[in-house]
Amino acid sequence: PAPSAPTGPAAPPAAPLAANFTRVMSTRAFRLLAASYCLDYAALMLIGAVGPFFVQYHVVQVTGAPGDADRATFVVGVAFALSMVGAIASAPAWMALTRRKGKRFAWLAYNLYNGASNALLLADLEGREELFYALFLLNGMAFGGQFLIDSVLSDLVDYDELRHGDRIEGAFGTMGTLVPKVVSAFTSAVPLAILHAAGFVQPRTLCVAADPAAVPDPAEVVSQACVGIPQPQPPHVVWLIRGLAAGVPTLACLLSFALKWRFPVHPEMSPQILAGIAAHRADPAAPVSDPVTGETLRLLEPEMASGDSLRIVHLLASFPRRALRREVEGAGDFSRLRLTMGLCSAALGAAMVVAGAGVGLTFDWLDRPDRSWVPTVLCVLTGLLLTVLAMIAFRASAANRLHELATGPRRAEVRRVLE
Repeated sequence: PAPSAPTGPAAPPAAPLAANFTRVMSTRAFRLLAASYCLDYAALMLIGAVGPFFVQYHVVQVTGAPGDADRATFVVGVAFALSMVGAIASAPAWMALTRRKGKRFAWLAYNLYNGASNALLLADLEGREELFYALFLLNGMAFGGQFLIDSVLSDLVDYDELRHGDRIEGAFGTMGTLVPKVVSAFTSAVPLAILHAAGFVQPRTLCVAADPAAVPDPAEVVSQACVGIPQPQPPHVVWLIRGLAAGVPTLACLLSFALKWRFPVHPEMSPQILAGIAAHRADPAAPVSDPVTGETLRLLEPEMASGDSLRIVHLLASFPRRALRREVEGAGDFSRLRLTMGLCSAALGAAMVVAGAGVGLTFDWLDRPDRSWVPTVLCVLTGLLLTVLAMIAFRASAANRLHELATGPRRAEVRRVLE
């Protein structure tokens, strides 16, 4: 006969998405890390988005000939290939620096090097392709240290477990991957719209009649073939391209370094953090010292760590502490919280509808150099508002459920857990 399924105590209910999101964002260390992520990826994405323009209109001299675009494409391909070679070749060096000087030192050094290598691209590279190749190779070596970002995030997950008693790597990983996507949406679209609005001269279209005799199959004959020929740009547009491709990434890296410097979870704290986690696993009621704040941590009381009480804890965890503090000081029926979530949902929904309608109404402006940025920004804003609205909707559902519990037979239990 088939073996019977193992029996045992039921697993505790999982925390809802809103609770995990609030928990992640309420951690000061993660907010600093997320802000530095935004700046790091903004620097990377800007180089990727504006880099081809940087090569075409600064490194490669534009003559108006059809071959200009082909030459720029070749230079871009070689430069990014060298960047990948630099990233792969430098990874062992960053690993060695981590072992020799420590993770935090290597993490900060990686950020400073990234900013310095971006600053080198501010040099006058017009017509100096070999120098550009060398500088882009040096710039690519910074990418070899990107593994340090994931390593620091792992330390933060351990610290979060020390404070809360369970691990939510998925929530931290989701937020960590969401940041690059949001930044990518802005840095891929907005800089190009800025260039368009600043007076970027569009490539001239050259169409050549196709030769039917050169195509064996008559069904594949096209009337003409068209190519875009890059045109010389006004000096202020070239300087804007240089600033977006090198100046802004340099500034972003310096600001990211300042945030990383303030990151409170140091690798030297890992032994104490892991010891505290082990102590909590052995005895959840054991007092453990937080190495970052110095406060004494205790996990939930046993009667609140299971069953219906834990579900109430999860609902409460969907909101910041200051909102819960107001409920403790007030009636405690969560009516104010319900009203706040309802108003936020209505306001965000209205803003999203307006932004979405604006995209449709201004879509034709993409062909107008002075207004092309408007539909681009509205499109990105619509996506961001939709994301925030979804999270507010989860919180609104939690607020409604808390109101039902707080005004029903379980009012005393909700009040005890809340306090």
